[in-house]
Amino acid sequence: MFVKRLSVLKDILPDLFTANKTICFINPQNLTDLDYFSNKNTVVLTDDIRLYSPLSGAGYNCKSDVNFLADVSVVLLPKSKELARELILLGSKIAKKGYVVIDGDKNDGIVSIIKELQKQISFDVNLSKAHGKIAVYKTASGNLPSTWHTNKFNKINN
Repeated sequence: MFVKRLSVLKDILPDLFTANKTICFINPQNLTDLDYFSNKNTVVLTDDIRLYSPLSGAGYNCKSDVNFLADVSVVLLPKSKELARELILLGSKIAKKGYVVIDGDKNDGIVSIIKELQKQISFDVNLSKAHGKIAVYKTASGNLPSTWHTNKFNKINN
C-alpha cells in the first residue's frame, strides 16, 4: 500500500525525491518498497538480514548505524508505537535540515502517531489513501514531542 501513497505524494511534491537528493529509507518491510528509489542516492537503514543482503546485492547502501545525514528520511512505521516514535526520531536526526516522510497502515497505529505529532509539527502533506496515511514535514517546522525518547542513537536497534 506504501507504493500507492508514494505515487500520490510524488504528484503533490514532485521535487521531494529529485535525483540530486540523498534519501534515507528507514524500516523497509519488503524489497519492493524501494522499487521507485535509485540505488545511487538511497541509504537503507535496516538491521534485518533478510533485506540487508539482497538490497546490498542490488547496489543499495545499507547501514545499521545512524552516523550520516540525508536530505529526506522515509520512515515506514511498525506496529509498535514506541519503536515508531524512535524511528521518527531517527528520521528527524538524519534529515536534520530536510524532510521526513512518515507512512503506515491505519491498523499499525499511524493515525494516533500523526495526531500526536500535529500538536507540535506543521505537516506539508497529510493524506489518507489505500488503508493508510502518508505525512511529510520539514524538520525545521517544529519540535518532536518532549515525551518521546531522546536516547542517543548509534544503531537502529539499541
